[in-house]
Amino acid sequence: MTNLALFVVVIYFFGGNLVRKFEEASSNFQERVDQLNGSNELESRIIGSYEEIFPSRALYPVYGIGLGSTYQGANKLFGESIYARGYGYYESELGRIVLEGGYLLLFLRVILFLIMIKYSYIPTLGKIYLFVLFVNSMIVFNTYLGFFFMLGIVFIDRAYYLDEREKSKKPNVDQATPIPDKLLVQN
Repeated sequence: MTNLALFVVVIYFFGGNLVRKFEEASSNFQERVDQLNGSNELESRIIGSYEEIFPSRALYPVYGIGLGSTYQGANKLFGESIYARGYGYYESELGRIVLEGGYLLLFLRVILFLIMIKYSYIPTLGKIYLFVLFVNSMIVFNTYLGFFFMLGIVFIDRAYYLDEREKSKKPNVDQATPIPDKLLVQN
């Protein structure tokens, strides 16, 4: 009951503002899509990250030039890496991963995620969706996004696990094995 009261209070005080902000955000998104629709930039934002890694422009595409070499904070403190100077700015995370750690790091990253997802209770369509998000989002170079992305996966997996456990506790009458007649007690 306390949770319901808290939910009602939050919706009452923030509900109108949230709806207005959602409408504003969706109209801004649609306006931006309409502006980019005539240009080549919309297509490059969708498939550009894959074009940055195949083929790689890096001098060392297998092992990369070193972790942190494209990080702005490290470049400001320690200076820009001589190996990273010729590549300019990478917009996507995939390009930066291949530049810093090579195809080896990209391969290990994908394998570790697939192993993690394999043992989760999330349905197959959800696993595919999470894989697409994992490949296309900035979870390595944006620590907050990475943390909340993984926390969301943990919460979703836990919810499906609890649901699966609850279903396994309740016997299903349709799937129950009938008792043989010779084991039934006759009165």
